[in-house]
Amino acid sequence: MASSPSRNPARLPSDLVATIFEFSGLAIHQIMQLGISSRFVSQDVLSKMTGFVVWRTKDLDVPTARKLLNMDKITSISIGCLIKLAESSVSAQHYDVETSHRIPFFISLFPNLERVFIGGTCRLPVLATYEPYRCSSPADHREYHHGLLWALCGAFRTGVLSQGLEIEGLVYSGIYCLWNRDQDEPESCTFCNAVLRHFPIPMIIKYAVRSR
Repeated sequence: MASSPSRNPARLPSDLVATIFEFSGLAIHQIMQLGISSRFVSQDVLSKMTGFVVWRTKDLDVPTARKLLNMDKITSISIGCLIKLAESSVSAQHYDVETSHRIPFFISLFPNLERVFIGGTCRLPVLATYEPYRCSSPADHREYHHGLLWALCGAFRTGVLSQGLEIEGLVYSGIYCLWNRDQDEPESCTFCNAVLRHFPIPMIIKYAVRSR
């Protein structure tokens, strides 16, 4: 007598599926949408993920992250919504202010975070970093970017962010007078000194090497 088909077909292990999701570059909102239709994804896969990509500002959402992800397991986050192409140009950047406001607290929720990329995409799938001289909007984008870096300085200083964390894409393009200080801009020098005091030393060394 022929055996009946299995009601539980074989499937890949959840940790392998989580790894595939991470290396495929699927955005976190796409993976969460899969979780809506798949209990396997929502209950088994999401809790095994160690990293994810964010392409939309609204996905820097604390309640959703706490509900669906294992916060202790996340070690890597790529945030690709801080900048995008400005509507007025094919090359100029637009700086997303709301994203800059959300980033510091959002990344501080992950206690074992080791790496964060903060930037955007001006031409998919190439990742881009904030470049103040290419950014055209809003007009006060530099002030907002300084605000983001000041917030990160405070997070490192108070221990909210670990000194073992490496932030890529942000620091290297956001410090303007660290090596060539303009005496007419004392605020910039104060800002750069704060970054030197509070950001992790390996990040500062890496920036110094890239700036020479």
